[in-house]
Amino acid sequence: MVVGIFLGENESAHTWVFAFAGGMFLYIALVDMMPEMCASGERKENRKLIGTGTIFLLQNLGMLTGFGIILILAIYGGNLENAITGE
Repeated sequence: MVVGIFLGENESAHTWVFAFAGGMFLYIALVDMMPEMCASGERKENRKLIGTGTIFLLQNLGMLTGFGIILILAIYGGNLENAITGE
């Protein structure tokens, strides 16, 4: 907490703090999500119901959609802020 307070006052460190925080969120999400995705693809009832190829495509489509949304927000974030504030 103390390190965060000192870095919060330093404006040149904001970019690095945001990059670190974003990387940690991605790491934690993927570490928690990947084993669950692998386990759902290995369940017999899922394989019989929709097939392994469909499970693979749905999992990758979901991850790519999430990455795409975050990419769009990163690219057009400034424009969204201006649209909200009316500038």
